[in-house]
Amino acid sequence: MNDDPHTYAFQRPNPTVAASKRQACLFFVVLAPLVLIFSQNITSLIIGGGFVLFVCLFRPLTTALKYRFAKGVVVDPDSLLIRRWLTRTSVYPWQDVASVSVVTGEQLPAWRRRIKAFLGSNDINGKHVEVRLRRFIRRSLLFGGFGTRGFGPPTMNRTVGFFLASPEAFVEDAQRRIQQQQLTSALYSNGAHEF
Repeated sequence: MNDDPHTYAFQRPNPTVAASKRQACLFFVVLAPLVLIFSQNITSLIIGGGFVLFVCLFRPLTTALKYRFAKGVVVDPDSLLIRRWLTRTSVYPWQDVASVSVVTGEQLPAWRRRIKAFLGSNDINGKHVEVRLRRFIRRSLLFGGFGTRGFGPPTMNRTVGFFLASPEAFVEDAQRRIQQQQLTSALYSNGAHEF
């Protein structure tokens, strides 16, 4: 068994980037008429227009940069590491991972499929990896990442999803690590660690 860390690259082009661009267009269609209607004078029109542009461009630009410089998902013996930003790393220990699966659009709940269709998402039937956790995800206040351990407020979310170039290979490797972790914890709970 190979216990060396293995990196799985994110899918290129990433559907998350395309979805954020469509969301920006939707925000623009909704917010621009509101600015035009409620503007009192040219100054409020300029300030409101600048705000609309900032709101509409901020998310697609940050999402594109995030996945442009992303390292990928690293699977190592101790924890599942998701490196999404240059230095920001999300860490999920294998003890906190309940299940890992490849999910297609048909397996999503109906309300999520409707939202994706409304936003014009072209990845409705695409495959993505879904990691279900035993603990809530926490936002790290010190390092800017996410994880299930450490200091920070919980996000009330127990699911992490991402698009990988080879999702089946990742799921196979992750399920092997989860089984190994469960076996190790069962041995320790039964007292097998005592000599």
